[in-house]
Amino acid sequence: MINIALKLINMSAHILINNVAEQQLEFQLHSGEKAFVTYRYWGKIIVLMHTEVPQSEEGKGLGSELAKQTFEWIRAEKLIAKVFCPFLVVYLKRHPEYLDVVTTEELK
Repeated sequence: MINIALKLINMSAHILINNVAEQQLEFQLHSGEKAFVTYRYWGKIIVLMHTEVPQSEEGKGLGSELAKQTFEWIRAEKLIAKVFCPFLVVYLKRHPEYLDVVTTEELK
């Protein structure tokens, strides 16, 4: 019963983990692999460097789910992001609801 409720609230099969030691936001996949966004802090700004999804998971929406949860996490943490990752820049252009959590240079 609890698992079903969590899935309905989260609406995702993946849980975003902040792996501070490796400086990445990640999904642990059932295969044992990870999908992740690497980051660095620059003062009060979180810099999103690179997104990686295992080749076996490409084209299944996993990268978009990772991007969505990453920007939701940034919003919840009250951070501002600078985005260098090309995949995330494209995601932002398609999802302007997250423009409030990024610096404006990304979309130029």
